Amino acid sequence: MALGDSALTMLHRIVVQDLRLPETNTVDLWLTHLSRSDTLDLVFYAGAPFNQLWCARGKGDSAFANPSLIAPHLILSERNQLKIVDVDQDGRNDIVVQSGDDQAIIWFRAVGDYAFDSGTKLSDGYTDGHFAIGDIDGDGRNDLILTSPHDGFVKIVNGSLWLGRPKADK
Repeated sequence: MALGDSALTMLHRIVVQDLRLPETNTVDLWLTHLSRSDTLDLVFYAGAPFNQLWCARGKGDSAFANPSLIAPHLILSERNQLKIVDVDQDGRNDIVVQSGDDQAIIWFRAVGDYAFDSGTKLSDGYTDGHFAIGDIDGDGRNDLILTSPHDGFVKIVNGSLWLGRPKADK
């Protein structure tokens, strides 16, 4: 009977892990692949007063490694101000944010599994609309698309200007 009880207990086991987060009023979460593995990883933003972006490597067993800091001073007022996309098409997902503190679109390029550079500004002084990244002109490079509803325009920045020429053209 004990063996049956143990098996039943294992079937209904709830796996819980506590990750230490800064005490804040806002925490946004994204589950994604930050490495080339099939394991889901966690990206989270801890809002004011910390305004920090973190990631935690998924272990594949419902647990995560200790979180790593990506950006220490970053203000996001909406969840859609962060995109996880392979900007430079190197096989690793990068993180692109629309930061309210320095009014810019910032690309945190993956430089290894769960490691990111300090950020590259793709656009300065842009805060009132939304953005997207994708190869809309078919040249093999991702383009940056910006909207400005208050000014009434959509701006498309060709990826070859900020990513270089496509590999096929080199």
